[in-house]
Amino acid sequence: MDVLYFLKQRTGFIRTLYEGSVVAFEDRIRRIKVGEEPFVPPYSEDGEPPFLLEWIEADECRDVLGHACLSLLAASLQCYLRTSDERLSLNCGECCKSDFKQRGWLNGYRTCFRDVLNIDWRSGPCDLTFLEALVLARNQIQHPESIHTVRAKYSRRDFTKLERKFFFAGSEDMDLPYNVDAGEFTWILAPNIQVTRETLMQAVDEVEQFCTWLDAEIDAQQTAG
Repeated sequence: MDVLYFLKQRTGFIRTLYEGSVVAFEDRIRRIKVGEEPFVPPYSEDGEPPFLLEWIEADECRDVLGHACLSLLAASLQCYLRTSDERLSLNCGECCKSDFKQRGWLNGYRTCFRDVLNIDWRSGPCDLTFLEALVLARNQIQHPESIHTVRAKYSRRDFTKLERKFFFAGSEDMDLPYNVDAGEFTWILAPNIQVTRETLMQAVDEVEQFCTWLDAEIDAQQTAG
C-alpha cells in the first residue's frame, strides 16, 4: 500500500474543502464592511455598527471551518502513522505503551520509530513543535472546555506545554499578559485557536513534507535491510 499517496489525497481534499467553503463567509464579511446588498446599512443614530450579529456569525463560521480542516489534518497524520505502523508490523502501541499513555500518540509513534527503525524525527525537515501544536489544537477543538462560545481556546496545560508557541492563535491573543503561576489563566483570557488560510496551508504543507521525508526514510531502511 502506498500510504503516502493516500495521505496526499486527504491533504488535497482539505485544501479543496477550505478554499471552496471559506469564500462564502469571506464574501459575507466583505459585503457587510462595504454596505453591499443585502447588507445596505439603514439609517440609524444609535452608533452601533449595522449587521454586527451577521458579521460575528460569518466570522465564527470561518473559524469553525478552519477548526474542522485542522482536525481532519491531525487525523490524517495519525492515520498515516498508524497505517505505516501496521504495514511494517512495528506494534508501536505495545512496545511504546507508556509514551502513548503519558505523552500522546504523536510522541508515542516518535519513540517507536526511533527505537524500532532508528529513525530520528529531529533529523527531518519539520518543526516537531509545530506538529505537536497541531495535535494539541485538534484536541481542544474536539473537546472544548466552555459552552459559552463555538470558538475553541487553548487550555492552561497547552500554555505550559507549548511555552507560548501558539501557532494557531490570533495575533491579538499573542500579547495578552498571562501569569499562569498566579492563577490568571482563565477561559476568558485564554488565546483563541484561530485557523486562518495562511496557518492552515502552512500546516498542510508541514504534514506533507514530514510524511514525504518519513516515507523516504522507511524505504531507505527497508532497502538497507
